Amino acid sequence: PFLQQYANKEGLPGFLGQLLTSLNVEYNKSDSFIPSTPALTVTLEQLPNPTSNGKDYGFSFNLWDGKVVLRANRYVTNQINTRAGQFGTFGQRVLRVDIANFAGNNDQISLQTQARLWVAAANPAFTTDQVDTAVYGIMGMTAAQVAAFNNNTIGETQDQTAKGDEIELNFNPDHFWTVTMNLTREESIDANIAPHIPSWIALRMPIWTSIIDPRTNTPWFTTPYPSTGTGTPQSFLQGNVISGVQLGQATEGKSRPEIREWHYNVSTSLRLAKYTKQRF
Repeated sequence: PFLQQYANKEGLPGFLGQLLTSLNVEYNKSDSFIPSTPALTVTLEQLPNPTSNGKDYGFSFNLWDGKVVLRANRYVTNQINTRAGQFGTFGQRVLRVDIANFAGNNDQISLQTQARLWVAAANPAFTTDQVDTAVYGIMGMTAAQVAAFNNNTIGETQDQTAKGDEIELNFNPDHFWTVTMNLTREESIDANIAPHIPSWIALRMPIWTSIIDPRTNTPWFTTPYPSTGTGTPQSFLQGNVISGVQLGQATEGKSRPEIREWHYNVSTSLRLAKYTKQRF
């Protein structure tokens, strides 16, 4: 009642009274999680379920019986440990460097594949189990570790933040003419991209670079295996894993370039009935 008294007045007091009586303020907050298929990281840690949280807040007001309606809103949405990106594929690729036929890929650069060949050639009396035992020793991995990789889904995570502002103005000077204007700003920002893959590479690199292929007396990591078409294990790792992960991590904290930051739209509608009635 107090503000309504001002709304009925003329001039600035009346304008302020209408503004305050029609003002609506909104605030929403939410959080959720998505139960996902069990999966492991390349460091054999259980991937957590993706979660999300967000909030949005804004205001709106309606002036002069709907002739001017303004709405403004700001939102922030965070996705934590999402698996939706491409980095789960990079996790599978990095394991192809070590494990034979991983995920159905017949990579001849694989350490397990090549080590089996040279161990069997050097020890023709070895049984399959003996060859495998020697190969696991060369790889610096256990049979249980290799089985865990082969028998589980391998994934990777990242965080994503979407935020922006929205302003909408509707101007209706009369029943025949309306104007609508929209202005939005949005950003999509990545963070914590593929945290496990670089850790695995750093753990494996001293082993990879120390192994000598006895057939050529050259480092396995830099020895070309041309029958695969992928060159050396090093080039496979660089071209199929490291370059992609580094590119993604270089964009952390920055808005995705494919997301257009600003959008605006203006539309109007005019009913000719107003003018035809006046004419006739």
